[in-house]
Amino acid sequence: MPNGSIAFVDTNVLLYAASGRPDDARKTVRARELIKAGSIGISFQVLQEFYANAINTRKLNLVPAEAARWCAVWLQFPVASLSRDTFVRTSV
Repeated sequence: MPNGSIAFVDTNVLLYAASGRPDDARKTVRARELIKAGSIGISFQVLQEFYANAINTRKLNLVPAEAARWCAVWLQFPVASLSRDTFVRTSV
């Protein structure tokens, strides 16, 4: 987990936080509360998954520029780099 983080945020939390879909309203509120409540961390894999799903026409259907703006917001949080060393350190 990135330094200073107490919770690792999954792709779905970011997707719900960015969602403007009426069906997601309750989950959107909760996701934003989680993000605002504490020190969170994410990974570049989560950011990549967010972007791919955000521009997907069956998911959020955001235009690439809007998805990129959300990614810029998420990059303000600590981002874990995934590498061989990270894998070995966390799996042993």
